[in-house]
Amino acid sequence: MLTRKAVLFDVDGTLVDSNDAHADAWVKAFSKHGVQVDWTKVRRCIGMGGDKLMPEVSGIDEGSPAGAAIAKDRGEIFKRDFLHTIKPLRESDTLVAAIKAMGYTVVAASSAKADELTPLLRIAGAQSLMDAATSSD
Repeated sequence: MLTRKAVLFDVDGTLVDSNDAHADAWVKAFSKHGVQVDWTKVRRCIGMGGDKLMPEVSGIDEGSPAGAAIAKDRGEIFKRDFLHTIKPLRESDTLVAAIKAMGYTVVAASSAKADELTPLLRIAGAQSLMDAATSSD
C-alpha cells in the first residue's frame, strides 16, 4: 500500500495576514444592509466560514435572501477594498517550500471562496508550490 504524507495549510492568518481585512469586509457588508455588528465579535469568528459567522454575529442565516446578499457583497468588498492591502506572513513561502522539499504533498485548505484563494496564495508566494487547493466552493 502506497502511503503519501501531506501537510494541509490554512491560508488566512497562516500564510497571509488577512484576518483583519476579512473582518473589515464583513462589517462593511453588514452595514451596507443596515445591520450593525461588533467588529471584535466578527474578528473572533474569522475562519469559521460565512455559514457559521453570519448567524453567530448577526442572527442572519447565510442561506436567507438577506444573508446571501450580505455574503455576496462581502466578497466584492473584500476583493475591491482589502485584498490589495494584504501582506504575506514572514517567510510563509519558505515554510511551504521547505515542507515540499521534505517530500510532503502540500495542500491549501481554506474556507475562502476560490476566487479569493488564488490571489491569497499568490500574495503568500505559495501558489506555484501547492500540489492542490480546496476552497469553500
